[in-house]
Amino acid sequence: MTSPFPSAPPLQLLLSAQAPLAARAQQAEPGWLTADEEARLAGMQHAARRQEFMACRWALRHLLAMGNNTPASDWRLDAPEGRAPHLNA
Repeated sequence: MTSPFPSAPPLQLLLSAQAPLAARAQQAEPGWLTADEEARLAGMQHAARRQEFMACRWALRHLLAMGNNTPASDWRLDAPEGRAPHLNA
């Protein structure tokens, strides 16, 4: 079966429990989050929400890196309150 989107990159999924992703994110070098993301993280009052935020940002960067054969640290994201992350070009 041929793809209806011939120029689209292959779909990549990351299936993982949240806790291991959050642990990897917490062990990362400082500065992997943008200032915007750091500010948003600092405003989160619940530990579970902070863990979710870090795990999701870690996973997103690694999926972008795998799909583009680049280091995860190359991907800078903005963190608008109440909105999905977007690339900071």
